[in-house]
Amino acid sequence: ALGATLIAALLLALASGLILGWDTWAAFWHIRHLPLMAMAKGQTVLQAMPTIFAVTRTLGGSIAAAYALQGVVMAAAVGAVVWAWWRRIPLALRVSVLILASLLFTPFGYEYEFARLAIPMAWIGWEGYRQGWRPGEKTFLVLAWVTPFISRLLAEAKLVQITPLILIFLLYLNLASPGFARSRGGEAPRP
Repeated sequence: ALGATLIAALLLALASGLILGWDTWAAFWHIRHLPLMAMAKGQTVLQAMPTIFAVTRTLGGSIAAAYALQGVVMAAAVGAVVWAWWRRIPLALRVSVLILASLLFTPFGYEYEFARLAIPMAWIGWEGYRQGWRPGEKTFLVLAWVTPFISRLLAEAKLVQITPLILIFLLYLNLASPGFARSRGGEAPRP
């Protein structure tokens, strides 16, 4: 799968260069580092970036502290994905954990990436409908649903960017779901 992905990416890059011209790739390589520079300098782009790195910088943390915290979250996200995929749990739950971990993993996330939240939220909603709702779960799903709409407003109003906390709690809800409780590593889930 990784080899096919690499070949497809190379073929698409070659096709885009042939169709659009190689100047587009030269421009891409020239500007690819600009978001990182803006983040490091604490410019306003941070308000649109609901990541641990951006939150740390927005709250006045140093660049070193922001990278360190982002690194801790990255390691935890990888651990959650490995744990979820090692267990034989429903595919929807594994995909849900993967999506949430990918949103937490990157220091370069932007608001438009929240469309992916639909899948974990749908999984939690479906599990709540089938298995019964845990205390506060419905309320939290509503909060998660409005987060993409209010996250930048809160950040621009100089309030804390809450999105990483929402993502962490959604990941917790997935990891604490009945689907995980019904399975053990290496065993098939019980019906």
